[in-house]
Amino acid sequence: MPSPVLRWMFLVLASTTLIATACGDDGPTDLPDATTTDPGSGTDPGLDAVPDTTTPDVTPDTPPSDAFEDLGLDAPDGPEDTGLDVDPDLPPPDLDPVPVGIPDWQRARQADFLTHSCAIPLNGRNPMHLLAHLACARRLGFPEVPADAVPLDAFDAVFEKMYRLRDTSDFDATRLINLLYAVDDHPALPVALRTRIEDALLSFKYWYSDPTPEREHNGAPVIDNMWYWSENHILIFRTVEFLMGQRFPDRIFTVTGQTGAWHRDRARTEILKWLEERARWGFTEWHSDVYYNWDMNPLISLIEWCEDAEIAHRAAMVLDLFWLDVALHVHRGNFGATHGRSYIKD
Repeated sequence: MPSPVLRWMFLVLASTTLIATACGDDGPTDLPDATTTDPGSGTDPGLDAVPDTTTPDVTPDTPPSDAFEDLGLDAPDGPEDTGLDVDPDLPPPDLDPVPVGIPDWQRARQADFLTHSCAIPLNGRNPMHLLAHLACARRLGFPEVPADAVPLDAFDAVFEKMYRLRDTSDFDATRLINLLYAVDDHPALPVALRTRIEDALLSFKYWYSDPTPEREHNGAPVIDNMWYWSENHILIFRTVEFLMGQRFPDRIFTVTGQTGAWHRDRARTEILKWLEERARWGFTEWHSDVYYNWDMNPLISLIEWCEDAEIAHRAAMVLDLFWLDVALHVHRGNFGATHGRSYIKD
């Protein structure tokens, strides 16, 4: 966090800029115009002007005292004293150990959530609802999901959307890859439908620089309308690409003609880069009610299914940062903080 001195500098600079802008053509005439000729030299300084390299009278961290007086403030007497005298050789603080495993209260919350989800009859056309019912059967003793509970045409609209490269197709791809991993060979998902899911993901376009496949829909050529490069989309595309490459390392991805192993390795580099940037710089879509969800989805997918220990571990660390952000900024159920991106409808 900037010191009070720096904060006042920023305030002075902002105030000066605002005043100069507001004055316009009728403002003070003693402020030099960067585009005018120097009246003393009679020449235009232009690009060849020699910069003034003399040392300023005031150090960068200490604005002139009259700047504070202009704002009705007292100038600081000297460098800021933080009051902190920390010995760098001190051992880390003696904190309680982090509990091993999931605490009982959290497991109870999970059970409550699953019970609520499974109280609703299974909607086989909703991949997430199917996963909830499978978890209820496995963890809570609910009835087993019957064979072929998912209709063969359950995801026809999703397959068409992905084929046409429509925007947010990567969201649907995230649900489908989780379905493949979680259901595996469970009879609830018909074999024919599982094959269609695999084919849709193997023929998906995973990055904007990959060639756009020559396809037609209703007699018109397919145009790539997917959005790749915002914070959440980057991680989503790379996560699905990685998990598909991990699951099918020897299969050919039809858009690029490359193997699953090639796609897995390409995605790995970008996933680690994304995780490093978030850990170092934070989030461009900070505190977003919408996109924190769509960052958490791929992170959880990596933690759950990724066989690469480094990725899974780092993804868990970044997920902790998300939850810390939420915990620090929720007040009585209201996520009342600034948002990098948000929508009225959400």
